[in-house]
Order: sequence, then structure tokens, then C-alpha cells
Amino acid sequence: MRGPGLAYNTPGRSSAFKESIFNRMMPNRPTNFPRSIRLYIGRLPTIVLCAGLLGACQASSFLYRNHVTYNFTDEGFLSTHVLQTIGESEIEPSAYGTARDDRLCANRALNRARERALVVILHTYYDIEPIRGSSGSSTNTYANDYPHEFRPSELIRAEVYFRPILERGFIALQDNRARKDCTVVFRIEGPNLPGEIRSLPVTYEPDSLRRSRSNPGINRRQQGEVDNESYY
Repeated sequence: MRGPGLAYNTPGRSSAFKESIFNRMMPNRPTNFPRSIRLYIGRLPTIVLCAGLLGACQASSFLYRNHVTYNFTDEGFLSTHVLQTIGESEIEPSAYGTARDDRLCANRALNRARERALVVILHTYYDIEPIRGSSGSSTNTYANDYPHEFRPSELIRAEVYFRPILERGFIALQDNRARKDCTVVFRIEGPNLPGEIRSLPVTYEPDSLRRSRSNPGINRRQQGEVDNESYY
């Protein structure tokens, strides 16, 4: 059944239908236009639409490459598909040669990047809010976005639950050109990382988190409980 105001391209009226559209677009056109040109002009709206969609896709791809794929400076969720953290360590010269020194430095940097990734995961799972007003801040963004400081023993225990996600991580970039220190960019990828993290069956809640929730506004740093020890 045909609805009001709908024009169907049914057999027997195809040419007339196209011709009517062409007449509306160019009422004063020359009568001797070749048929190929008339058909091309009739398809202009479709061509313009396809070009617009292609341009939007290219712009989206460009933004994704700049802000996600080739972004090696930001930490946290670059998108719902990518979690990124950065670890740094100093190169400690030894008598075994620069190759071994570089390898050990990279291992330490990787461990620190994994630790920071676990902190991001814990903040995501337990819905720990960032420091208000810190969004977009260029200074110490990681500490503002993930403010709760877990004890090394808490991170060791928590890693057991989130190890399947951490083990998917890989080194996206490794840099030791300064010859004094080295940097490792660590990434974890997945179709929906925040949702995957929150869906894990975790039966553990760190004591420091429980205490901070029972005493709003008091964190471990204010309580003098923060140390610089790594859990690795």
C-alpha cells in the first residue's frame, strides 16, 4: 500500500521519474544535453552525500590516530578500547655492558607502568572519583585522575583478580635515547575495557579504600601512610 507523499520508482515510470527530477533541478537547461551528462547531474545529490560521509570518516580516523594510536604522552583511558600508562626508570651503569643495563632499565620501567595500569583498573572497578576540577589540567594529571594511593601489599593482592587483563598488555613504545633513563609506554586493548573491568568477580576491597570511604576527605597522604615503595 502506498503512503501519502511517497513516490515509488515502479516499472514503466522510471525514465519519467528521473526526467521529472532533472527538470526540477535545471528547468532552463539546454535541450541538447547528452543523456550521459543528464544522468550524471541527476546523481549529484547522491555523490555529494557520499563525499560528505567519506570526509567525516577520514576526519574521525585522523582524530583517532592523533589522540589514540599515536598518543604516547597521556595516561588512563585514551578511549574505551585503549588503556595506557607510562613507566620511567634510571639507567644504572654496570660492568656487564650497556645492552644489559638497557634491558634491566626497561624491565623496571615496564613494572612501574604495569603498576600504574593496575591503579587505573582499581579506580575504575571501585568507581573512585578524580579530584574535582582536575579535568583537563596539564599538571600531574595522573595523580588527579587516580588520587587514591594503594599500599604495595594491596596492589599485590588486587593483581590476582585483574591479572587476566594486565597480561594482555604490551609495550607500545620504548625509549632510552637519553642514555640516562628509559621510558616504557604500556597499553592494554579490548572492545570495552571499562565494562570488562567492572564485570570481573572481585571479592576483595583494600583496607585503605574502606578507611577513606568511611572518612570522607581523609586520604592516605593526609594520614601519613603513603610510602614510595613499589609493589614489584
